[in-house]
Amino acid sequence: MPAYCRIPELGPAFALTFLLLLAACGSGLYLDRAIEPGQYDRLQHGGDAGRTNVISHGEESLQPGAGDTLQVAWEFSLHGAADRAVPLLVDETVLFASTTGRIEVVDLHTGEQIGRFPTHWFIQSTPAVSGRSLFVATSGRDPLLLCYDLEQRRLRYQCLIPSVHAALCVVGDRVIYAARDGSVVCHSADDSLARWSVSLDDQLTAAPAANDSVVVIAGQNGDLNALAISDGNALWRISTGAAFLAGPSIRGTMLAAVNVEGVITMAETDDGTIRWRRELEVPVYQGCAWRNDTVAVALANGDVILLHATDGRELARFRTGELPGAAPQFDGAHLVLLHRKGDLMRIGLHSGEITRIAQLPVRSRTAPLITPYGIVLVDEKGEAVCVR
Repeated sequence: MPAYCRIPELGPAFALTFLLLLAACGSGLYLDRAIEPGQYDRLQHGGDAGRTNVISHGEESLQPGAGDTLQVAWEFSLHGAADRAVPLLVDETVLFASTTGRIEVVDLHTGEQIGRFPTHWFIQSTPAVSGRSLFVATSGRDPLLLCYDLEQRRLRYQCLIPSVHAALCVVGDRVIYAARDGSVVCHSADDSLARWSVSLDDQLTAAPAANDSVVVIAGQNGDLNALAISDGNALWRISTGAAFLAGPSIRGTMLAAVNVEGVITMAETDDGTIRWRRELEVPVYQGCAWRNDTVAVALANGDVILLHATDGRELARFRTGELPGAAPQFDGAHLVLLHRKGDLMRIGLHSGEITRIAQLPVRSRTAPLITPYGIVLVDEKGEAVCVR
């Protein structure tokens, strides 16, 4: 029997609705086999808590070269329309989230559905996996944080929470959500009670990023707020003057964040010391990719620029000519970029060659899931395809 958080006193009609919801959430859940995360799985948005968007660190890519043709391996129709929730790779399965409130588990090799986790509310936030626990945050009238046991294949607990649009952030055995109303809350898999909770005077829709000790929240008011992972205590705040539509990126003890006006800030996570700032002069709607000393940023005009992390100087610029739909991703000697109109582009970091390697028939803003076995794409209508 799953554990539940205490229901607030909001009247008998609300309580009845909520109890019916709780009963409904337990129905229809199945998983053909236990799932155990592996070392190279993609367990949260951006690949890690720092949101670095790195697929492969070396020169060798996980995918064929730019001249090779990618072919459709399988197709899958999600239960409902897709939003920004990114598919996850867990133990050679793909976890899809749809806005209609369902997590669907698909075999990576065949595209056959092997599991389902119904939440019965809207999912706009990318779920996350910690150990053998899957965390899902929903939005809607009575949003929930749900914790599923991937080994026992059951719902462990669920909590009534504020509406969450930002991707969940997993650090060790902890999961942190940033709610639209400004609440930032830390949970763990073993207890439905929050470890700590903080309320920021802001609207939060961008994914938080973290290292082992600090989580940074980027808000609609243009502030970057750093909180201690251990207890949620405020550490520092930086004001940038414009809203963040995409979350920050953290590598080690350094933070990179780009607001909607194209101002990128590089700061230290320990104390908020600003190392450098640069005005890119073009709006930015997507997050960064960060590998070694290079930060990649996709601008709204279709340019992708590489900046040196030490001083912000421009290293290279690639002109793709289209609005990006998701953050770029480092994949070996290439950058992979999804265009909003549905084209998947590969950019040669050394050659500068820009090649379209896949094309969706419908627009998309769901970041591609790049795996050793193929690239999984989802359009905005909820149609998924794996190309190899």
